[in-house]
Amino acid sequence: MRLTKAQKERDALLLARFRVYREWCLPREVRQCIEIRTRTANQQLYEDCKHLAQTSRGRKRDLGRALERVGCAERHAHALCQSFIRGSAHVSWTARGVAHEMARQKYLLEHSGAFKREIGAMAAKINKRLHELVMARGRVESVRDDSIVYERIRSEATRDVTGAETFAAAAASVARHWRREDFPSIWPWPTAPPPAPLTKGEKAVLFLKKLKCHGAREHDKFVNIMNMHKYNFLSVRDVDREVAALLPRHPLLREFRETFLRPASA
Repeated sequence: MRLTKAQKERDALLLARFRVYREWCLPREVRQCIEIRTRTANQQLYEDCKHLAQTSRGRKRDLGRALERVGCAERHAHALCQSFIRGSAHVSWTARGVAHEMARQKYLLEHSGAFKREIGAMAAKINKRLHELVMARGRVESVRDDSIVYERIRSEATRDVTGAETFAAAAASVARHWRREDFPSIWPWPTAPPPAPLTKGEKAVLFLKKLKCHGAREHDKFVNIMNMHKYNFLSVRDVDREVAALLPRHPLLREFRETFLRPASA
């Protein structure tokens, strides 16, 4: 909406009257308070809106600094961070807001016992549904041998339980809607407990990530071997022999035996 000449003159007159009143009619303490609050409001408005005019390089620089301040520099590759850098995130997301959300998710994943229990219960429901779908196929051996078919069934089980396509997407949705009070407001967290030792499941996930970095073919074969063992088509000795043939004289072989076989034999 474009102002007319009369409206501009009226606004200029009102502004001039306000300045005269501020300078000559208000106490000095009141004037200082108004100036401080005006500068603070302008600075906050600038922080909330500057990313709209920035380039992707500028947003990436500000986001990197904000993530470093809360100790979450390793979460730079998160989908929310990347969408903010590209400029495709909602306009309400600022660099500070994205960093706060990354810190909140990190706290939930590493320090919140209630959140871990919620995720564990969801994973158990997905595994139960996966078992039902696999057994309904009839030919369990052929399903387990075909990793593509198995992943399709797992996606179907995840979708039936959570409505999401992947477990990671379902966990992210739970984290987004988690109650806000379960997150400290200051950093570093003074009451945060030390990281707990890795559980058997967490060690297994870490081993699978290392194996996938070693080779996708070995990773797929290992998953098929463990799935056959899960449904009693392979014994523990057979699994050890198959994995030893898959990873001959590899450092991951020892880690596999400590992670998967030693707890079972203890």
